[in-house]
Order: sequence, then C-alpha cells, then structure tokens
Amino acid sequence: MANFVFSKISISDNTWQSFQNDWEAQCAQIGESFDDYAPDSLGILKAIAEGSLEAVHTPGGETIAAGLRDEDTGTHYLSCSLNLTAIPRFDGMTLRVRHLLVSPLLDFGTADLKLYAQVLVHTVTGVVKASESYMSANNIRFHLRSPNDAEFFSAFGAALDGEKIFRSVEMRGSWLLITKV
Repeated sequence: MANFVFSKISISDNTWQSFQNDWEAQCAQIGESFDDYAPDSLGILKAIAEGSLEAVHTPGGETIAAGLRDEDTGTHYLSCSLNLTAIPRFDGMTLRVRHLLVSPLLDFGTADLKLYAQVLVHTVTGVVKASESYMSANNIRFHLRSPNDAEFFSAFGAALDGEKIFRSVEMRGSWLLITKV
C-alpha cells in the first residue's frame, strides 16, 4: 500500500521541481508532452508555488500549491491550490481547494482505478489535516474537477456526514462543503 503524504509544493524548497520532474516522467511514459498537459491549471499552480499569485486580501488569507505523493516511491498523484480566506456567510475562515489535477498516470488510465479512489480519500484527509494545522479553518470547500468526482465526493460526503465527524457535509453543484464541529 502507498504511503501517501499531502503537503505544500513550493519553488523555494525544490518540492515543485520534484513534482514537475515526476509528472514530466509520467507524461513521457504515456507518450504525452508535459508542456501540453493541463497548461492552464499547472500554470496557475506554478505561479502559486513561486509566490507570484496573491492570496485573497483578507486577514489571515493565504494561497499555496499542495499535492499528494507516495513518500516511498516519490510518485506525485495529485496537485491543487489551497486558499484560506474569510467568506461572507461562513463562520470563521474557509479553506478552498481549487485546481484539483490528478497525475498523468491517473488521468490517462494507466494507473489502477482503485488508486484513484485512494488518492481522492487521502486528499480529503490531507486537506482536513491542513485545516486543523497550518491553514486553520472552520470550513472546507472542494471545487470538483468532473461530474464523476461529484458522484464520488457525494457518496464520500454522505458517509462522513453519517459519522457525525463534522457539523455538516453537503454537495452544492460542483462544490463539496464541509463545516467542522
């Protein structure tokens, strides 16, 4: 089983370079060009990793690039942006997860479909842990990348809500909304 770690990706500590090298290798493995692989999302994530995109200007606001990797193999399976901000009508800070992008191996179906579900579960877990530590937030909002993700997150959210771990877990359009207790 993979030893997943969800963490910040930054130019300053070379984690972005490790991420990019891995995804370039994954693209080469499946016959794709890294430069043509999700250039819009990767461009935004790289700008965040460089620190050249500003956070929403609210007290305590911050935006970082983050990702999920297998610590044992160094394989990066997912990248996203995390934006911590105050949003009207929400109590306390909200952690928004945007630009969810799965690795080329997952995106092109080379990796096992079971791995995709594990990546999504570990991403949710990693984001919840981030909201309890370095990006402290009462609310979490995941912007989903596809209708298939919405089905998965809706089922996952219903299971979470049934456990009464959070005050509420609900789907609204392409957003999974989690309010912590």
